[in-house]
Amino acid sequence: MNLPLVIAYLLAMFAWIPLLLIKASGGNQIDTRRLRNASLLSIALLVYEAYMRFIWSPTVVAPMRLDLLMLVPIAACVSAYYAIQIWRDSTPKESYQATISGARWVSVILLFIPFLTMLGFFVVGNRSVQMNQQLSDQSRFEYEMRFRNAETVQRFFGTTKETSQWSGYFKSDQAEAAWSEVLINDVGHFWLFRKDHSSHEGQFQAKDASDVLIRVGNLHIGPIGGNKIEMRMREEGELQVSEFLANGNLLASTILRRSTPPSFPEKENIKREVEFVGSFTVKFDDNGKDFALETVWLWRFKAGYWGMHERQRYARGQTSEFNNPRAIQPECVEQCKNKLALQIHTDFGNAVLTQIDSDHWRLQYLSNPQEPVRVLQRGRYGVDYGLDLAPVDTKDNNQYWISAMTMSYRQSWKVPETIELNSF
Repeated sequence: MNLPLVIAYLLAMFAWIPLLLIKASGGNQIDTRRLRNASLLSIALLVYEAYMRFIWSPTVVAPMRLDLLMLVPIAACVSAYYAIQIWRDSTPKESYQATISGARWVSVILLFIPFLTMLGFFVVGNRSVQMNQQLSDQSRFEYEMRFRNAETVQRFFGTTKETSQWSGYFKSDQAEAAWSEVLINDVGHFWLFRKDHSSHEGQFQAKDASDVLIRVGNLHIGPIGGNKIEMRMREEGELQVSEFLANGNLLASTILRRSTPPSFPEKENIKREVEFVGSFTVKFDDNGKDFALETVWLWRFKAGYWGMHERQRYARGQTSEFNNPRAIQPECVEQCKNKLALQIHTDFGNAVLTQIDSDHWRLQYLSNPQEPVRVLQRGRYGVDYGLDLAPVDTKDNNQYWISAMTMSYRQSWKVPETIELNSF
């Protein structure tokens, strides 16, 4: 929950304190039933939250409190009702003016709960609009990044030399096509694109001969993972893609023709405000079966730095899901013009990055002295997020692109037996 909703929820849980104080200080001049009922409801909410936090939550992995989406609005409505009733019951009389004044202050406090609730849901709604826009931009940014030039196409999709009728890029002319584009590489891995640039990956089930007319594969990434894909070569350069549900029913069918992949080259003669310092990585704790990777990406604008950080363990031969680097805000702890020493805050604790030379950084965790000092070298292992391709024209464009591209990652990585360092 955001801050207004948190404050509203806390006020609702502890509203019984001022309510009972009003009753103890002469509240019998007001309708004591309202004070008692409102206090009991507030105490019940406090007891419920204590149970959920200290008894229920420890028994659940990554608990999601969806109940709060109902509890907070209900508490806001109940608080508004009792606030109005207590205010109306407190008729000014000289003999108990202090009690009336206190009751009306309690009414104001109770009215803050629905006010903060409305403000909180307005913030949530506004944030949802921004997130939807970022998700839309993420698909477009990722699409344009992958198809920037021939090098990025090979980097993200593998080779598509069109050595057979299957490999290559196909595009649909249908206005309502389920899939607007299809790209198949030389080893039978395919990507299906929609008009909004969102994509899903799949793999042909078997390595059939290159001259077969029908090939079958399965989507294995994304919310529709598991649907069967049948591809049929109809004529020279024409591809029919059919998608079937798990029960065998046809979901959609699209005709595509072989075409030239799109290209989104980087603009020339642009003003470059941002410098991509580089991506730096280290592999450690390798026991032969699994290993850990830690990577830092850094950008610089004038004397300020920002970046991304990822640390994760991988098992050889297994598929790693939910890969997602986290944003970091490096802070200079020494004279940054002479010797770069940046303090970063990660999910694993506070650490200091000290530059050794242009290609190496020393990483030392301050919060865990037993953690060994590691040297990160320029390059990248593992999942290719393409963060080195972020725009560098302005700081705002760079940071928005990175934020959109890392807000939700769909990439998975089939961890190979041997990994090599990719240099940039």
